[in-house]
Amino acid sequence: MIGRFINKWKVFYFMGEELEILIGFHEKNTQQSTIARKVLEREGYKVITVHSVDDMIKEMGISHGREPNHNYECPYAAIVMDVNLGNPGQADLQPALTIYDHVQRQVQDGSVKLIVVTADQSVYEKAGRELDRNVICLMKPYNIKDLRESVTPKSNAA
Repeated sequence: MIGRFINKWKVFYFMGEELEILIGFHEKNTQQSTIARKVLEREGYKVITVHSVDDMIKEMGISHGREPNHNYECPYAAIVMDVNLGNPGQADLQPALTIYDHVQRQVQDGSVKLIVVTADQSVYEKAGRELDRNVICLMKPYNIKDLRESVTPKSNAA
């Protein structure tokens, strides 16, 4: 990976292309999601935001009813999502598991980061127990520094 500095912000490129992050949060335009988007954009990422699992799957170019394709190549450097996207307040990990099923190979080899967030301590603990150890779990409200470090490729971490 090649690191480049523009206006004192690190911009990440992989094979000459700007890296993209897909964000899926329940809420539209909350302070936390707005700040996350702006910080990641200043870091040089192109950020795409959706608000449902269906939209996330569509944005990823996956047919919703299709079985996981283990040869699927995720176009995103990172996916950040509410662990229970579409089911706020519920201890439902299925939305995160649905996305994970498609990017499992890349999450395990480190080429894609999957970061799940929740405001519920019991859901956070459940996600920590039941999701792959390579899936990063953050509690809301998360520290923006933790989010930035979570999406940063290890070879570019400062």
